[in-house]
Formats: sequence, C-alpha cells, structure tokens
Amino acid sequence: MKRTLLILSAITMLSSTMHSQDTNEGEFKVRNQTTKSESKKKKSYDTEGAFKKGNIVITAGYGFPNLYKNIYKGLISTVNSINSIYYQENYSYSVKGMGPAFFKADYGLSKLIGLGVVAGYFNTSITQTRSYQVSEYNSSTSTYQYVNYEDVTKYEMSSFSVGARINFHFGRGEKLDPYAGVGVGYSLNQYKQTQTTNNPNAILERPYSGTGIPTYFAITVGMRYYFTPNIGIYGEVGFDKWSLVQGGLVAKF
Repeated sequence: MKRTLLILSAITMLSSTMHSQDTNEGEFKVRNQTTKSESKKKKSYDTEGAFKKGNIVITAGYGFPNLYKNIYKGLISTVNSINSIYYQENYSYSVKGMGPAFFKADYGLSKLIGLGVVAGYFNTSITQTRSYQVSEYNSSTSTYQYVNYEDVTKYEMSSFSVGARINFHFGRGEKLDPYAGVGVGYSLNQYKQTQTTNNPNAILERPYSGTGIPTYFAITVGMRYYFTPNIGIYGEVGFDKWSLVQGGLVAKF
C-alpha cells in the first residue's frame, strides 16, 4: 500500500512539472511571437513611405493652361468683333506662347516636411496685323491707284521665376507620395512692343519695353507616383505661374 502511494505521488509530481514546463514554453513562444510581430511592424512603419528624411526629389514638368495667353485670346475675339463692325481696315490677330515649364527640387527635412527651390518660365506673344489700302498718285499713268499695305504690331511678354517652396507630405505608401505645397519668390517679368510696316509713309509707334511686378507665388496640391524606387511621375493642381494643372517626371536620390 505504501509503495503504491509513493508511485502515485511521484507520477503526480512529474505530471505537474511537465505541465509547468509546457505552460512556460507556450507563454515564451507567445511573448516571442508578439515581440517579433511588434518589431516587424515598427520596422515596416519606419522604412515605408515614398518620401523620407534626407531624400532629394527633383521634378521637371509642364503646366496647362497658359491663363495669360487664354485671357488675351478672349479679349482679342472681342476686339475682332468690334473692328469688323466699325472699321474699314482689316485686322487679324494671332496669339502664341509656351509654358509654363517648371523645375523643382525638394529636400526631406523629415518624412512629413520638404523644403526646396522652384524655377519656372513662360512667354506669350500677340501679333496684330492691320491690312489697308491707300489711294496714291501714279506719275507714270497720271492716275490714282489703291495700294495694299500692312502694319504689324507685336506684343511680347516673358516671365522667369525663382523661389523657395515648402511641401507637406501626408502619405505613407511606398509608391504614392501625396503632398501640398506653397512657393514664394522673385519673378523677372518683361514686356515689349514693336511695330513694322511696308508703307514708306506710315508713322510707326515707338518701341516700348518694361517690367511688371516682380513677385512669384504658388499654392498647389499634388501626387507623385514611383514606377521604380527612384523614377516616377507627378501631377499638381492649383495656381502656379498662370497655370492650373501641371505634370511631369520625378527623380529621387
């Protein structure tokens, strides 16, 4: 009887010891898995994000529309209508322009804030052609004849801007980088007017040149998308050098 009790006691103690070991091992595995999971999650959060501290992002893009050019187109259509009613001369107009073209650089002060520079350029030219006839005396025939002439007046405007820009990045995706930015700086705005004619008796206007208000300001919201870790495209909406939409290429270093 005593021997049987001793054997049962030994079995009970061994079973309790093994259960305790299994429990400790299970708790250790759970804690270890939790620690690894948290570490992995923290590591993933620290490394994810298309924009990081120390990044240098360079963009080259083009804006649309050139509002400066389009405003003049609207005004010219009104002038054409008035001239066709009240004047005998024939007026024709053409409006051309390029840009705005942009070059921007963005340096990551942190994963949320970027500070950089921006440069932009656009131009617009308006050509007014006045066609008319003048009655002139022809000495060889001793008669008056109508002679066709043209006066061409050209207005040109160009704007080159440089400034500083701050961007606020609020995305954490690996390929998408949404942001909002504000830029301020200096603009070299130049205006010029010239006139030419094939009428030797015409009185030409004096050439004119001048400068405008030398201020640059922009506010936009944009998105960058990376095809590779370093190359992608971007798009922005807002006001920047008389354009409302712009887009182009992105390179990240």
